Amino acid sequence: MRTATWMGTGAVDRAARRVLEATGRLAFDDDPGSLPRTKVAMRGVGLHACEFNLFARIVHGFTVEPLTSVEFLDSTIVHPLGTDFKRTADLAFGYAARTARRNVAILDDGSLRAAGRDTARDYPQIFVHELPLADWSALVQCGAEEIEVVLAMSDLGIATVMGAVVAPGERRGDVAIFEAALPNIECPYALILAGAQLLEFIGEGPTGDRVVKAVKRAVANGAVSGKATIDEMADAVTALLR
Repeated sequence: MRTATWMGTGAVDRAARRVLEATGRLAFDDDPGSLPRTKVAMRGVGLHACEFNLFARIVHGFTVEPLTSVEFLDSTIVHPLGTDFKRTADLAFGYAARTARRNVAILDDGSLRAAGRDTARDYPQIFVHELPLADWSALVQCGAEEIEVVLAMSDLGIATVMGAVVAPGERRGDVAIFEAALPNIECPYALILAGAQLLEFIGEGPTGDRVVKAVKRAVANGAVSGKATIDEMADAVTALLR
């Protein structure tokens, strides 16, 4: 069992934590000062990019009907938190290769595009689309199969690309922080799915996959905002993990 630092005390945080603890693969330390030791955390509340050399953010989009409004493949946006563009590009292409993604779209006209081109030479199996800076609408026109991974200067176009309500995210540096990219105070699913990404990160991929499948089944069974409370949504996922 791996210990991660937990930051955050709201109702969504408590519900998501209960689900992740039910996997039997995670324990949590409530002391923010434990992060240098644990190296991984859920919810980086009050944590700035300058701390722990956080250099990039990854935002994952999940097609979870009816919570997503656009029918896309699960897609991922990677963007820098500072000016370490080469390291960010390496992270994006490395993630694409590790998860067998076939396409990376680069949205930039300058240094990030140059870094992406440089990194792409090491990944001949990945097809690269180069689009103008902030031209998120062009990604939609490409079609779902073309937007598996997006390397961009920011994630401001996340709603355009993913139609996303359910979007877990992570920040990478000397430590890894997992959180909801689009926080929702009435729904714990993004934070639970961020926990699934944490599980994959620490080598517990099969358990992370179980969490993702449980969330999708809970939603399909009607456990959504407006029909279920935060605790009822978390309980529905937990029951499906057993």
